[in-house]
Amino acid sequence: MLLLSLLFLLGAEASSFTLFGFRSWQQIQYGAFVTWIEGDFGEPFTLSFAIEDDLLHRSDRPELSAQARAAVLNALASWSAGSGGLITFEESQWSATPNEGASPPAYEGPPLDEWDGDMSTPFCWGANIDVFSRPTGFEITSEGIDFFMSPTTLAFAIVTRTVVVNRIRSVDIYLNESFNWSTTGEPNTFDVETVMLHELGHALGLDHPQQAADMGGANLDPQEFLPGWPWSSGDVMHPVYTGIKRALTEDELGALRFLYGAEVHGGPGGDLNGDGVVNSQDLAMLLGSWGACPAPPVSCHGDINGDGVVNAQDLAILLANWGATSRGGSEVGAGAGTHEASPISNTGR
Repeated sequence: MLLLSLLFLLGAEASSFTLFGFRSWQQIQYGAFVTWIEGDFGEPFTLSFAIEDDLLHRSDRPELSAQARAAVLNALASWSAGSGGLITFEESQWSATPNEGASPPAYEGPPLDEWDGDMSTPFCWGANIDVFSRPTGFEITSEGIDFFMSPTTLAFAIVTRTVVVNRIRSVDIYLNESFNWSTTGEPNTFDVETVMLHELGHALGLDHPQQAADMGGANLDPQEFLPGWPWSSGDVMHPVYTGIKRALTEDELGALRFLYGAEVHGGPGGDLNGDGVVNSQDLAMLLGSWGACPAPPVSCHGDINGDGVVNAQDLAILLANWGATSRGGSEVGAGAGTHEASPISNTGR
């Protein structure tokens, strides 16, 4: 009765995440979903990125390009922090390179116009993740597939992946520069960081929970990774722009745990979602996993003291740290596939 009362007071609403390409529950059970993982599950790795120099450049707002770049860096840092530092991002030494035409000899490396001719290092498609801006009407063909920037599309991501081993190889993100953008929350503008946070979710292997049912995909619970959960318009991965969202939700954090084995460490006892504060969201996660922990690899997020069961001892630790804050670590350094486009729109469909 105590648990039900607490959940009622919290107004906790179960929601979900969806894997890129709208993977079905059967496909997920067979491991047929895409990630960047090359090594062991839970092993840290680094992705390179490049941002074109004149991103969202406007002659009447010369400061916007630098502000947009900073917003992209903030979005990258949020995903890194959400992974507990498991995923880090490092700026590429090569220019942002469109994934246009046929695939090159390799994916990450110098583009043709920056290639030194060394056959041991073939020309490539630049960084792992490249960020551009283009106007409404922009078209690009990548490996025989056409992509189009429609008048209602704020941005889209082109995700190149190898089918046989289910690996993401290269991602291009395009912002629609025909819209009015800002980084300061000005009225009647679209927030760069919010949209980039969404598109980077696609780059890491996530899709739109709202559209999963229509596409035959499964919506997974962010704690136990079971199917059949509803979507939430509050998620970063919601496909329609609903206002500024600069923080990952429990659903995106759960997806990082599922796809990469990410866990957030170093925060106060009870900060289960790694957002730096112990509050009702963490309490809801703990109560939602009450009882004996499931067998690995399913995570047991509420087991704060690590004794294999979520019970009153864990609840006491969480309540003792209520409101405590931490500064999570993140890093954004300087310095034959198929494609799918995943747009975020400014209107419903």
